[in-house]
Amino acid sequence: MPGAPGFVSEQDQLMRRLAVLEVRESMRQYNVIADRCFSDCVVQFRTRKLDAKEELCVVRCTEKYLGLHTRSLTVFRQVQETEEREQQRKLAHSILDDDDDDDDDE
Repeated sequence: MPGAPGFVSEQDQLMRRLAVLEVRESMRQYNVIADRCFSDCVVQFRTRKLDAKEELCVVRCTEKYLGLHTRSLTVFRQVQETEEREQQRKLAHSILDDDDDDDDDE
């Protein structure tokens, strides 16, 4: 029963699942970026530490991929918001049309 102690609505459960999926996807994306940049930038294992050139390459590579990822998310959210507004507009228009039809019947 909604409002009862310990009750978790379907929407709350869905939001929690979505949050878990977002964290998993972020970790997966982080690992992909790390693997890619390491593979692209570190070609020899002469020392325990990265040399200056390798370190700079890893930093630039990571910044590039994180920037791309951030920009992609921004565009995705913008498209999603636009689609949601369009669906709401269509729904409102449909409801108004139904009301007009009901008025004509009387």
